[in-house]
Amino acid sequence: MQGNFERYIKHIKRKLVVMSLATLLPIILVIILEVALKDKIENHILIIIFRYIILGILECFIISKVIFYIRVLKNEEYAKNQIIKRSDERLNFVNQRASALAFKIMWFSLTIGAIVFGFIDEGIFFTLIIITIVTMLILFFTKIYYHKKY
Repeated sequence: MQGNFERYIKHIKRKLVVMSLATLLPIILVIILEVALKDKIENHILIIIFRYIILGILECFIISKVIFYIRVLKNEEYAKNQIIKRSDERLNFVNQRASALAFKIMWFSLTIGAIVFGFIDEGIFFTLIIITIVTMLILFFTKIYYHKKY
């Protein structure tokens, strides 16, 4: 158990570093794009508001993960409970089923959105088609990876 605990703590430390850096990435990206494309894009106020709402939601998610990792590193008992929770087969099964269903719904929504926007705007149509194809490729390659791994 002690070796497993040490590996988990090491893993959490790596995740904490990555997520801490990931906190800055969206902010830097938005600032760079705002400055670089300020005169090139006609921004409607609704799009600007929506952009910053999405940025805020993303930052809240990332910060909640950072707080979770810090809590795991600070509290040994909490970390041990998280190891037990991670190995719970029932929770893993529920998470896998929920993720699979969410992925299928997302895929279906992207495809329907691409079809609908194919009649309205060519740029949005191709963007949604590319996103759909990329998600298909990600699914395909992850299936190959896990079939070879297990």
